[in-house]
Amino acid sequence: MNKNIRICTIGGGTAMPIINKSLVKSGFEHVDSIVTTFDSGGDTGRIRTDERGQVLAFSDYWRSLISLWDDGNQREIWEEMLRYRDGRGRNFGNIFFQFLSEKKGNLGEVDELFSRLTGARLKGKVVPVTLEVANVCQKTISGKEYKGENFVDELRMSDDRIKKIWLEPKVKANKKAIEALDKAEVIIIGPGTTYGSVLPNFLPQGMVEAYKQTTAKKFL
Repeated sequence: MNKNIRICTIGGGTAMPIINKSLVKSGFEHVDSIVTTFDSGGDTGRIRTDERGQVLAFSDYWRSLISLWDDGNQREIWEEMLRYRDGRGRNFGNIFFQFLSEKKGNLGEVDELFSRLTGARLKGKVVPVTLEVANVCQKTISGKEYKGENFVDELRMSDDRIKKIWLEPKVKANKKAIEALDKAEVIIIGPGTTYGSVLPNFLPQGMVEAYKQTTAKKFL
């Protein structure tokens, strides 16, 4: 396969970085990795609570960014450092990327600054699915409603299954995410939690339409 084709990966969680690492290791040069910004669990949830919900979630972003780094030794050192948690469960990666995001003014512009600071050779870029703050909401078959992506994990083994998800507030898709879908020759929807890592990527306005219109080959 032509290593210069444009590939767009969509997902989040822990599975998407594995897909990206595999593509980089295989020699592909242009990977656009679309990730969600709605995580509300663990340390990310604490940061968003502290900021009164007015910040994007950084966790999926930096995990995917590290996975596009084409230098195994340096990448492994940085990955270990970014995953570090102190005794209170605070994650260094989230703090570091919050700083980078504030420095650049928006999470979508962090790739270049990260590369300059670390010397990373990135084989693509990470694209936040939206640059607007929102939360994933769920409604179960019993009629209960939950606000926050973290509830997806709590409902995972429940018989009260999720039947509907939406965003509050409604937000528009990042223009660069739409462009990534439009330019892609291959689209890979990565494995992950259906209602936490996969479907939320299609909730921002414009994403479903862009996905339907693309002529790229699509893999799940």
